[in-house]
Amino acid sequence: MKKIIVSMLVIMGLTSAVVAAPTLSGQTGGLLVADAYATKSIEIGVYQFADEPSDYPLMSVAVPVMDALELSASLNIPDAKDKTCFMINGKYELPIDVKAVKLAVGASYMDYQADGWAVSAIGTKEIYGVELSANISYGEFDKDSYTDLVIGAEKRMANNMVLGAEFMTANKIGAKSGANLYLRYSLNINFEVLGGLNDIGNNASNIIIGGVYSF
Repeated sequence: MKKIIVSMLVIMGLTSAVVAAPTLSGQTGGLLVADAYATKSIEIGVYQFADEPSDYPLMSVAVPVMDALELSASLNIPDAKDKTCFMINGKYELPIDVKAVKLAVGASYMDYQADGWAVSAIGTKEIYGVELSANISYGEFDKDSYTDLVIGAEKRMANNMVLGAEFMTANKIGAKSGANLYLRYSLNINFEVLGGLNDIGNNASNIIIGGVYSF
């Protein structure tokens, strides 16, 4: 549970048959890193960490409000010894590009033992078939302010697969530098499955599995 929450504290700060996927916080993008596009459909994600199993999986959802605006949320209900973590987000896709970089802005609120909030600038650009996204965030958690940077890359491959990698920097509220690797595979136009390693480089990596339904 602790590793899951630390990962979510980091991200407060990211056409093909492969569906858009909500991150662990809810915003659409990769595993932790949000991209600069607002979802055009309802996305529901369910994730489980094999190293830290709980009675309930982590659940996230993203919904389109307007053409360029999405609202999202995530809920993690742990076992009885820990507190439920709830997060709600907004992401607005800006109507301008800068040197072919798609831009968006985001805002997040988190309730877990203490309140936290963050605002973020998001950029996405495709280079040689690889979609690169970066999130720069400023926020506050338990009265401590912080800034952080997360960077992600996704490569769409044959057979409706997406290979992703992400890097997170350390910040003042307990998140350490680390990396994620994951593979998404689309079973059809509405459903995909995901598997990967979360928080690589911090003692032990969490194996994560999940599924996303889009409609």
